[in-house]
Amino acid sequence: FVALTELSEVFIDNCINTLLLTVLLYLYGLAINTKTRIIDLLNTALIARIPFYVLPFFNVNNLIITTTDSLLQMANTNSFESLTVTNTVIILVFGVLALVTLVWFAVLLWNGFRVATNAKGTKKVVLFIAVVLAAEIVSKYLIIQLN
Repeated sequence: FVALTELSEVFIDNCINTLLLTVLLYLYGLAINTKTRIIDLLNTALIARIPFYVLPFFNVNNLIITTTDSLLQMANTNSFESLTVTNTVIILVFGVLALVTLVWFAVLLWNGFRVATNAKGTKKVVLFIAVVLAAEIVSKYLIIQLN
C-alpha cells in the first residue's frame, strides 16, 4: 500500500502490468500453438487481475498502512513490548488473504492460458511460470522508470 497516490498513476501501472503480461504470454502462446489469439490472452490477464482489486478495500482508514508502520517501527527499534494482539491479527489475516489472492490470480491466469493455447505438460507449466515472473520483473522496472 502507498499512502498517497494519483488515480492516473494507478491506471498506468495496471495498464503496464496487463499489457506486458499479455504480450509475453502471447509470444509464448504462439510458440505452443500458432492459432493463439491475443484477445484471449488479454481477457485472461484482465480476469486474472480481478482478485488484486479486492485487496485495497482492506486498507479502510489506512488500517493496514498504520499497522505495518507500527510493526516496522518496532522491528527497527527491537522493542516488541508494544506489540498488540490486534496488530498481529490484522497483519496475519491480511497476509493470508493476500496469499489466497495470489494463488487465485495464478490459477485464473494458468487456466485461461491453458485454454487459449491448449498447453499441456510440466515443461509448459514451468515455462509459463518463467514468463509470468519475467513479465513482473520487466513491468516493475518500467513502472519505476516512468515514475
